[in-house]
Amino acid sequence: MRIARSPAACGCHPHGFTLVELLVVIAIIGTLVGLLLPAVQAARESARRSTCSNNLKQITLALNIFHDGRSQFPTGVVGPSNMGSGYSQRITWMQQLLPFVEEAGLYSSLAPVLSPQASASYTIANPALGTKQVNPWQTGFLPRSNYVGCFSPDAGMVSKDADYTVGGGKSTSDLRSLFNYNVTRRMKNVTDGISKTVAVSESIAGTPDSADARGAWWDPWGCQYSHKNASNSNVPDAIWSVVAGSPYNMCVSTPTAPCNGGASEWANLIFSARSKHSGGVNAGMADGAVLFISENVNSAIWQALGSINGGAGEVAADASAQ
Repeated sequence: MRIARSPAACGCHPHGFTLVELLVVIAIIGTLVGLLLPAVQAARESARRSTCSNNLKQITLALNIFHDGRSQFPTGVVGPSNMGSGYSQRITWMQQLLPFVEEAGLYSSLAPVLSPQASASYTIANPALGTKQVNPWQTGFLPRSNYVGCFSPDAGMVSKDADYTVGGGKSTSDLRSLFNYNVTRRMKNVTDGISKTVAVSESIAGTPDSADARGAWWDPWGCQYSHKNASNSNVPDAIWSVVAGSPYNMCVSTPTAPCNGGASEWANLIFSARSKHSGGVNAGMADGAVLFISENVNSAIWQALGSINGGAGEVAADASAQ
């Protein structure tokens, strides 16, 4: 007859973990996850930053190809001096650049509008660029981009030399940007040197369900930004006060892209360069290079980099070439 013995009596141990062993294993796993998570997040951020840098690289190269073919950069906005005219009479630098970023078909579809002429009865649909309809402010269908052109080194959106006759909102500053309203620049006009002049940077576009035009590539209300405030600034972007409170919801303030009705007219708009990257923004230079520029860069350097004639000097040490 066999006699059953307890584990203690036979000197053996039951299978499985004790509570103490289980707690130790959980603690070890938690420690490893805590060590690994920041590395994973850093890798993801590096990938996002690299994607944005590559996109800006394509844009800046397209700008240079445009210049090679036409001996000038795209005009910031082509349109009548009176900004009150129809949407279809205003053509942005981004629309002009479409054939040079593999969007020749979309550019051709805009041919009746790019004349320009007075009719605004057209619709654009593109998975990457969005949709624009006759009354975009009411429908909220704004084709948006996260990449915008520099229209001002140190003030609102209309430079001193712009062909703009409405109101008194033109900047009195002698600093000039690569793009502006009815202003065409050539490389010879960039006295700072094209390697020291920012052409395009990043934008946190307006929310899809609103008429917040920030980042709207087809319209002069959104295709641009200013270097007046630092990148990723906590100073709210200045929307024209008359329309900021309109039923079209043209100012949707968010923690990463605050805005208010601080502009007295379109010419006084101030949109800052913004990104969701940690510590700064990517900036595409006029020579085709892309830099990551710290949000803590000296304001004088940041404004000089936004101008074609501001004496940019050396980029701060925390702006590293990509």
